Amino acid sequence: MPKVSLQNSAGSHRHASLEQYARSHGDLYTTPVEAVQRLYQARPYLRSKVAWDSSAGLGHIVKAIRDMGCQAYGTELHDHPFPKVAPISTGVDLFDIEDAYCDVCVVNPPFNEADRHIRHMSAMERDVWALLRFNWICAKKRDDMLHKLREILIVGRVGMLPPGVVDKGMQPTVDFAWFKFEPGNRMGAGIQVERI
Repeated sequence: MPKVSLQNSAGSHRHASLEQYARSHGDLYTTPVEAVQRLYQARPYLRSKVAWDSSAGLGHIVKAIRDMGCQAYGTELHDHPFPKVAPISTGVDLFDIEDAYCDVCVVNPPFNEADRHIRHMSAMERDVWALLRFNWICAKKRDDMLHKLREILIVGRVGMLPPGVVDKGMQPTVDFAWFKFEPGNRMGAGIQVERI
């Protein structure tokens, strides 16, 4: 049976665990410009930082940051067969990088690899702002990451479509938030939660 992709406008797949439904290759979903803009409006200090998107996809986060007059660069493992929206370096495996030439990581990591990506970036002693489903925090398997979590900025429901998928006007069904991870162990320091 051929695989059929049934994305909703939030970029998630109905019955994604069933074999007949395929995820977008490399978990490629476009990050909405407004989600990045809202992060930078809520945390203006980021404007003076050099940002790195280690899972840049087609460069949407990089473009959004540069369009605000800030510095950003992106790397991506896959050379996706779609036009890039910003210059990024492809064929770069995050897990081959031991140190980042940036002040902060701003990333929408691949859904199935998010934990591994965040753990690796956090080991580089940089702040990591990761756009994740709001319920990401609920899984017990992530308890070891909570001591690095400092802020949760709730974005709400935003659409994340794979490239080439036509937006049919469906309302997004998944809530997202920016999660800020800081280097070091600050267990007990508290987590700031805010809607932006």
